[in-house]
Amino acid sequence: MKKNYLAFVCLFVATMFTVSCSRGDKMKGLLEKIPDNSDVVFVGNLKTIVESSGGSLEEGKIKLPSNIMEAFPNDVAGKLDDANNFMKKSGIDLDAFAMTVGYDDNNPVLLFALTDKEQFVNSIEKEGFKESSVESDAVFYVKTEDDYYGQFSSYIAVDGSYAYWIDKVWEGSDFKPLQTIQNMINAAAEKNLSDTEYGKYAIGGNAGGLVLSWPDELKEELLRSGLPSEALSVYDGYLCMRGNLESDECSVDIKMFGEDGKEIDNSIFSKFIDISSTVSSDALAMLGKDEFMFYAVSIKDFNWDEYTDMMSDVAQLSRSDRAQLNAMKSYLEKIDGTVAFGMGLTNGLESISNLEANHDIMSQFSTTMVVETKNGDAGQIVSDLKGLLETSGIPFNEDETGFSIDMANMGTPGSVYVKAHGNMIVMSNNNISENNGNTLIDNGDFTKYLAVFCIGLDKESKLMKDLDIDNDVKFGIYCKPETMDVSIKLEMDGNSDAGIIARFADMIIGIRSHVDRI
Repeated sequence: MKKNYLAFVCLFVATMFTVSCSRGDKMKGLLEKIPDNSDVVFVGNLKTIVESSGGSLEEGKIKLPSNIMEAFPNDVAGKLDDANNFMKKSGIDLDAFAMTVGYDDNNPVLLFALTDKEQFVNSIEKEGFKESSVESDAVFYVKTEDDYYGQFSSYIAVDGSYAYWIDKVWEGSDFKPLQTIQNMINAAAEKNLSDTEYGKYAIGGNAGGLVLSWPDELKEELLRSGLPSEALSVYDGYLCMRGNLESDECSVDIKMFGEDGKEIDNSIFSKFIDISSTVSSDALAMLGKDEFMFYAVSIKDFNWDEYTDMMSDVAQLSRSDRAQLNAMKSYLEKIDGTVAFGMGLTNGLESISNLEANHDIMSQFSTTMVVETKNGDAGQIVSDLKGLLETSGIPFNEDETGFSIDMANMGTPGSVYVKAHGNMIVMSNNNISENNGNTLIDNGDFTKYLAVFCIGLDKESKLMKDLDIDNDVKFGIYCKPETMDVSIKLEMDGNSDAGIIARFADMIIGIRSHVDRI
């Protein structure tokens, strides 16, 4: 089969779009060509992602480091050379790209700027594209090919200094590529994405942008799940992401916009929970020193009556099931503050080997759960748990603030500890302490978030030494109070001058080699 260089360019750039975008007039110019109500739109700058990967964009060619190329399938290197040869003489502006796709079809439209329109037209004609007779201000080109699966066509439209590209539409498809592109051009002329708040938000970073309208199928599924109708209004608008690539940090910010194009008013969630509350530092301090992964959320003033009634209706529970749920609710109503869960390996890669050898979970993992309660309720709940153990005939060791269960009685080594510490209930497979020297907790400020999930390891930890990784690494998903905006961050400290994507790629390749040897 004849190599399709243009298709590879499209595929390569589309892959990069998940993490690439840029500021400036070029990106704004692309958004001006995309209708404001498009289902899914990616915007990107290839130079940012390539340079962060340790490569370069020179003379119209993409140059990537050898370790990155080795991570691709075997035939990619040759295809990249072919694509580079095409791009060098194509007249394509590699700095600015966009891609949009509708939910009702599987054919994305790639949009890019041209530095030399005549050069681009000459290049695609040499690749077999022929001008179509479609009457339009844009000029359409079509290339038809055959392969093992049948006949397909690719389409390009040149409109001023921009080009639209739809790759591989199979013969007999209901998708209408020429009409799709023409409709895009006409709709964008009336109202385009750059005129909207969410479009401007998407290109506010230097490394990634996405605008996503919520599909009707998702809204129907959420409605069936019992989400309140007032909360469903959030999904009538747009989910937007924008990213940044710095030398030691990759971040993606996420914000929701309503159907009117303005930022979502999250006060509708206040009916269920205090969205202004934040995670407690006292609760996080209870996590064990080996627990390099944790999740924490602040649950203040949660409306359990509203929630349980809603879940009972959705699940169509029987009277007996509703009674059990209401009995459980009496305990849930005592929660008032942070709920946190931490987990980690106790002995680096050796723990993984031991786990596979003898399935000794209790000693190879460290895990702690913390639940903050209303005043005075923690001690009462722990006392109630003791009563349940006595009723069940499960032996336990008791002290003033809690108890422990020797798991050897159940055929596995280790112990489980439960204590009431102030207004907190703490459960762990370690001796419970007020501050355990967890470096992830001690070196981070997580108390400004409504909810957070974080994985963090410093280069001095046993696991990182086992993996020969000389970087401090932290990955987190953070939800801010009030606005409920979400940020996703990957942070890597170290002495290397390489970009964060190059360092992260090195780390993944190194981890893979160690895991293969286990």
